[in-house]
Amino acid sequence: VQPLDALFLNAEGVDLQEPIKGIYPVELDGTIALGPFYGSFSVADKSIEQIQQEMLARFKNQFKDPSLSVSLAASRG
Repeated sequence: VQPLDALFLNAEGVDLQEPIKGIYPVELDGTIALGPFYGSFSVADKSIEQIQQEMLARFKNQFKDPSLSVSLAASRG
């Protein structure tokens, strides 16, 4: 994943008032912003699997039984 790519995220078991489902652009600094509740995640130069594991690990610290799917929605290449 590189800056200007876009990721599709779909999380279950997270805050219902702050859902995570949709396409999130990768900023020039290599992060995706999920808003003030979840913050930002560094995703540049990582595989989809690495991103999914790291995000899910953070969600598991906040929620009982979260699940997450991550896929590449658009590539700058």
